[in-house]
Amino acid sequence: MIFDYNKFRRNVANHIYPTRRSPGPVLGSAVFAATIGAVTAFFLSPKNGKENQEMVKEKARKYLDSAKKIEGQAEEKFQEVKKDFSAKVEDIRNGVSEKTRTTADTIKDKFEKVKEKVASRFEDAAENLKKKES
Repeated sequence: MIFDYNKFRRNVANHIYPTRRSPGPVLGSAVFAATIGAVTAFFLSPKNGKENQEMVKEKARKYLDSAKKIEGQAEEKFQEVKKDFSAKVEDIRNGVSEKTRTTADTIKDKFEKVKEKVASRFEDAAENLKKKES
């Protein structure tokens, strides 16, 4: 049997850094238990139906207002992060453009120097040929 290094590495990595499990079953169980508890408390409370309805309406309004407030905060945070991200992307784009221009200018300068050297060597070679012919 041949030793498979990649398989060994994956097994070690899975042992050291186990994969995360989904919180779904635990979270679902907690929500289910909370619902059962709330329904039980609702039916066993000493208040009459009208009082319970008013209490439920009030709490529902309170939770709805809280959810709307959280939604607004999340939207503000999202817009802030979006703006920061856009600014960083623009900075990176400008930096890359500047680097590209600088590199292109450097290459152009070096090319011109090499071109001048090659031209002068061709001229020298042409002069040497003329001298040898004469």
